[in-house]
Formats: sequence, C-alpha cells, structure tokens
Amino acid sequence: MYFKGKSEQVKVFQEIARVLKPGGKFHLWDVDLVEKPETDKESYIVFLRYSIRGESKDTGYGMRWPTESRGISDYLEMSRTVGLNSEKSLQQGNTFNLELVKD
Repeated sequence: MYFKGKSEQVKVFQEIARVLKPGGKFHLWDVDLVEKPETDKESYIVFLRYSIRGESKDTGYGMRWPTESRGISDYLEMSRTVGLNSEKSLQQGNTFNLELVKD
C-alpha cells in the first residue's frame, strides 16, 4: 500500500513469489483505491478495527492519493503475472483481503 507505483508493487510480488514454496500462501489486505472520490483533500485516512483470537484493536493509516488505480483487480492481475493464484478473496466496502497461493 505504501509503494509509489505499480512497477514497485510488481517487484514486491515477484519477490513474494520467489521466496514462497509451492503451496505457500501470502495474505494481503488493502484499501480499494480504483477511483479518487471528488475531494480537494491530498490524502486519505483509513480507520479500522481488527480482531485476533477474540481481542480487538483499533488502528489506522493514511497516505496521499495514488496516481494509479489500486484495487482488488489490480492486485489479482499482478499476482497472476508472477505465478500466484487467488485462493480466497473478500471485498468489504472499501477494503479487501486476498489469500494468494504459489503453484
């Protein structure tokens, strides 16, 4: 999510595919940023709550709006180009989760 452009993201996906063993899984969570909404704000902030083993935490992060589309379909395309397949995907509002598996 913090990489500036798609070329940097592809390099990360290539490295993930390189180090994963066959059948290895990579879990990805991100915000769907396919289109910038009508706003004069230069940045966005995401607040979220997550739960692990019944314990909940609140957190958040923010950054400048990306210049390129960053949505679930973009990440699925990148994963396929490096040999990772989507085993599970879930989109909830403006966020999504992917479970990617190496062939």
